[in-house]
Amino acid sequence: MNTNKGVLVVRSAGTPRPEDLDQRILTEGWSALLLFSYGDLLFEAWGRMYVEFQESSDEFASIAEAAVELGMSTEELVARMVEDGLFLETSDGLIASPHPDLRRISSC
Repeated sequence: MNTNKGVLVVRSAGTPRPEDLDQRILTEGWSALLLFSYGDLLFEAWGRMYVEFQESSDEFASIAEAAVELGMSTEELVARMVEDGLFLETSDGLIASPHPDLRRISSC
């Protein structure tokens, strides 16, 4: 099976991959997406690793709207965002975390 997005190869373990296919893999910059064997058969899927572009909306949702979509209260959503590190608690209130992996370290 061969498309402009990739190729699926099923071959015997004793049969080398065709040279023109190896060349196309290099030319297209494809990566191995799937490699496995079943008995004497080898299955290979080659293609470009990417995420399909999704047209984004220019609309923004408020935290209250997001909470409704998730089926929770605004307070629950904010608490979850603090717990997940998206907001940091300061003496003045909440601020957006510069990075979700940053967490408050309690002083000794």
